[in-house]
Amino acid sequence: MSTQYYINTATTIFAYIRGRILWFPVPGDTTILAWAADFEESRLTHEDLLDGARHAYRTSDSDFRPTPISIIRAAREARSKKLADLPKAQRDLMNEANYLLQDMDFTPNQAARIAQAWTLDQGSPIAMSPEQYNEFLRRMEAKKQDLAARQPRELESIWNVLRTWDPTTEEGRQPRRAFHRPSQHDEDVAA
Repeated sequence: MSTQYYINTATTIFAYIRGRILWFPVPGDTTILAWAADFEESRLTHEDLLDGARHAYRTSDSDFRPTPISIIRAAREARSKKLADLPKAQRDLMNEANYLLQDMDFTPNQAARIAQAWTLDQGSPIAMSPEQYNEFLRRMEAKKQDLAARQPRELESIWNVLRTWDPTTEEGRQPRRAFHRPSQHDEDVAA
């Protein structure tokens, strides 16, 4: 992302802080540039950093003195909390997106950041060409359809496996799969 992106982010965060803390000084150009440089180094998105400013303000005591580091730290906390609160299906889809992006020759760190931003409906923190983005969306749609078509696998309890083991018969000595897809025969036996 460009430096201008983070300058705009720093300006937005200063406006947010000044709206809540009336004594906060009006920042000069050098202060905005310094904050923007710290934000750029963190490689967090505009949305993450603004969420970090909100989180830092809400969780601080009455003597809140924001710094770029405190905003970045709060942004990472808020992002971690959002990702932890995702339903399992969304987390699984995020992991699939991560693997898919690595297959598209993104580094593991880039892939993880793009997949997280995509899952949280934020803009991509890594510049992707329109062709890459369209390819990513096409592959993700195919992956979603593949995941929806799969039936869940069930784990048969070890007790059931051992209970049916009979060393005196040929069938009883054969290994049985612990993972299997339920069949009509299994449902009939269970009933």
